[in-house]
Amino acid sequence: VRIDVFVSGLSPRALLWLELVGCVLFALPYLLIALPYAQEFFLVSWRQGESSDAPTGLPSRWIVKGLLYLGFLTVFAAVLAVIARCVVALFGTPEQAERAYLPFARKA
Repeated sequence: VRIDVFVSGLSPRALLWLELVGCVLFALPYLLIALPYAQEFFLVSWRQGESSDAPTGLPSRWIVKGLLYLGFLTVFAAVLAVIARCVVALFGTPEQAERAYLPFARKA
């Protein structure tokens, strides 16, 4: 969903606040709930040595489930990085803010 129509009039500082609140209210809770389930999903499959019953199926299904867990971990790390950048841009010095979050710098 494109939200450009709604955020086009916001200041760079308001955009930073919007991104920070969105990460804290939506991304972090989802990941904190999904990560333990993805980990257990992978570990059970790995312990059982799960594989496909089909003759041409995947011999080690736990690898794919491990990649799912790894994907959630990398998204979690990315969300933490975005939160850190927003905090530095909002509460750091102007030089730190400029270096931390160039995407929100308006072009004249």
